[in-house]
Amino acid sequence: MTIPFPSIDRRQFVQGLAALASIHPAAIVAASSTFAGGSLGFHADPATTPSSTPSLLPLPSAEPFFEWLTDRTQSLESSSPAWEPLRSLIASLRIPRDGRSRFLMPRARTVGRRLTTAWEAAFPSSVDRETLQRYLISLDGDIQMEIERAQTANQLDQASRWNWLRAGFATLRIPQAEVRWPPAEAILTPRRVRASSKGSHPITGWPASAYQLIQTPHFDIAFQGRSQNGAEVAEYCELAFALWRQMFFEYARSNEQTGAPNLSSRERPFQVVIFRSRDAYLSALASSVRNVALSNGYYNPSQSVSLFYLEGPRNFSTLVHELTHQFFSEASGQPVVFDSDQTPGFWAVEGVALFMESLSALDLGTAFLIDIGGWDSNRLQAGRYRLLHDQIWFPWQEFGNANGLAFRDARDLPKRYSQACGLAHFWMEQGESSIGFREHLARLYHRGDAQSWSPGSDEELTKNYATYLQKSPFLEEDYLPHTDRNELVLSRSPVTADWLLKCLGGRTQWNSIDLSFTQIDDAAWLAPDTTWDLVRLNVESTAISNGALSGIAKMPRLQELDLSHCKIDSDGMESLRNHPQLQTLWIAGTAVDDRALSALREIPKLAALHAAGSRISASAWNQLMQAIPRLKKNSTAP
Repeated sequence: MTIPFPSIDRRQFVQGLAALASIHPAAIVAASSTFAGGSLGFHADPATTPSSTPSLLPLPSAEPFFEWLTDRTQSLESSSPAWEPLRSLIASLRIPRDGRSRFLMPRARTVGRRLTTAWEAAFPSSVDRETLQRYLISLDGDIQMEIERAQTANQLDQASRWNWLRAGFATLRIPQAEVRWPPAEAILTPRRVRASSKGSHPITGWPASAYQLIQTPHFDIAFQGRSQNGAEVAEYCELAFALWRQMFFEYARSNEQTGAPNLSSRERPFQVVIFRSRDAYLSALASSVRNVALSNGYYNPSQSVSLFYLEGPRNFSTLVHELTHQFFSEASGQPVVFDSDQTPGFWAVEGVALFMESLSALDLGTAFLIDIGGWDSNRLQAGRYRLLHDQIWFPWQEFGNANGLAFRDARDLPKRYSQACGLAHFWMEQGESSIGFREHLARLYHRGDAQSWSPGSDEELTKNYATYLQKSPFLEEDYLPHTDRNELVLSRSPVTADWLLKCLGGRTQWNSIDLSFTQIDDAAWLAPDTTWDLVRLNVESTAISNGALSGIAKMPRLQELDLSHCKIDSDGMESLRNHPQLQTLWIAGTAVDDRALSALREIPKLAALHAAGSRISASAWNQLMQAIPRLKKNSTAP
């Protein structure tokens, strides 16, 4: 069946482009509404975006292209090699309405042969391939007209967006068209520098033979020793810069008389140093950087260098965080006066770095699908927990005006960072406030002006912030979870079993889900076609009863379970008997009594039991402590 192309609602066209993106090696933009910064990717403002999503390509040649492409995609059998990637990509390019920014970016190591193979799998008929080529040529002409219109109107952010799109379509064409666009090329061209061509490292002093240097158009990246991850790190650095520049387009503009965006290579590349291990990192920085042992990376503004180490599983979140500081400090068209110790309003600088740290990239083979922000952002979950679960709030007068020294010296620093992260997500994803927050960052960096951002009273701010945190998960129609987003805090949100199964049922493996103080009930864990696999689950003060525990007990990796103040008793504990991984259990405020001791004794790895307010007697509790001595250290008595 062919999906008709509606005259107003063009959501289906974006879905159709997913099929194209599945074999796309370059930067196609996933767009949903006018983006304050312009360009690469666009976000939908949940407060103003109607149910119909604006199209990615509102061009005359797009409608027949869409009709053909959707018909071609839906005609595939599930056994086709192209069916699964097309199906997942259709879900991936439904533009989320929670305010996140979504992008499609090129893979640096894509090769022509891989592209040709993908083409043949998705479009085995030569007639289909020829038809697609005709559409691409037609679209290229339309896009070029849009570029010229935007440039004539001095709408440089929109011209940037269209240029990215044109570069993407040109790369798709076989043979490839000669369309040059510097930001796209920057991601595709890392190179290694021979030892004979470099001297000792100017910052670390490493001799030429002791480090590997990889150069890209915007970065010099020095690796202590030899690195097997050099190309991957270089690719991610350029990816982060391209995304930052598009997210903060106006900030990155040059101060030349033309006012043109600075899209060429910088005169001096960003300096990045990667130590071989954490020990090497700490040894080099211990004498000069306060509290360096608490860090995984550090941007040194006095030397204009970001320093990291690679050890253990690859995680680029710290890299993105520190590079964000570096970009704001070094890639501005105006002088920067912000001082990370003395300038008030420090929270915003950390908050926006934490927001950018939420960058999640889904490898599609020839491209990355990238989300920045969103209700499921890993970093945001701590902010959600502090406000929604713990109901902690730092008054704005003191929080918003603290300089770096005061902010970092606070004993409750992690909680302050969580609030900074949450507020940055809040304002970056809320339409007009996103524009204002970007302007505030510019004034903060260029003038040291912390007073340019005044969010109103604490009462009003906390109310709006809490509403944002509670509402945003429910703006999604088709949730696409990233593999590196493994924790969700939904405490005190209007969660139901139906929503949980519909939204998250497609991915049942999670490190942690917090559903405390919600309307969740037994149905969420007893659905016959959904097998959950969680490490930590919190259902405190929900409608969970003994019946749900039979389903929860089937989670093979479950290590922590909070059943506090749920309607459970000792009969429910029977389901947890002999659970192979359960280590920490909360049964505070429940009807669990002495009859549960038999089952509790037979949970082989149980190391912490919190039973305050339960019906377990003191004598039974003492017997349990004697039977399992390891419980004494970390448990809470009735």
